[in-house]
Amino acid sequence: MNTGRLGRLVQFGVVVPLAATMLLAACTSEAPRPTATPTASPTATPTATASSSPTPTPSPTPNATGTPVGPSSKDMPPAGYAQSCAKDAPWGKIVTKAFVCLDAPAKDAHVARGGTLTVRGYAGGSFESNVVVEVRPFVAGQPPASSLVMRPLTYAAPDMGMPGGWQVDLPIPASAPRGPARVVAHFESPKDGSTVAQTSIDIVVE
Repeated sequence: MNTGRLGRLVQFGVVVPLAATMLLAACTSEAPRPTATPTASPTATPTATASSSPTPTPSPTPNATGTPVGPSSKDMPPAGYAQSCAKDAPWGKIVTKAFVCLDAPAKDAHVARGGTLTVRGYAGGSFESNVVVEVRPFVAGQPPASSLVMRPLTYAAPDMGMPGGWQVDLPIPASAPRGPARVVAHFESPKDGSTVAQTSIDIVVE
């Protein structure tokens, strides 16, 4: 065989397989690879569970610092009203003159330091049925001293402007000075703060 022809055959046998291999590699590298699409797993949505038992709402008290006394009926006055300090103010009627009065304690009653003083009375004509009760040390001929204890309260009246009763327990401080004291009940005008009605009873702190 001719040496030149043999060389061409050998060259052809090497080149052709090499070209085929390169072409196959190119096709393989250029072909897009399938991309796996992630599948979103469903997410559970938390559901708020409403309480089946509603929170109870506390009922408002008619008076946090005093106890209203007497029924709310216009036709039925509290027991003993006709003999009380308010006997001149007809029950169930609008008062013609605003007033506040004290049925207890009795005049010159004694109360111990650190003890409790029960104060009871009636009032009428106060704006929104408000009354303030306080105990002050008392010295005749001197200006009123600062209060030992003070309590605002609301009296129970059948309707605004009518008489109503109230009661409150006042704690007397253990540090209160011994001697005369004065229980004062009063209410003021909401317009200018002036005293509309006031009354007092003298007691002794011991």
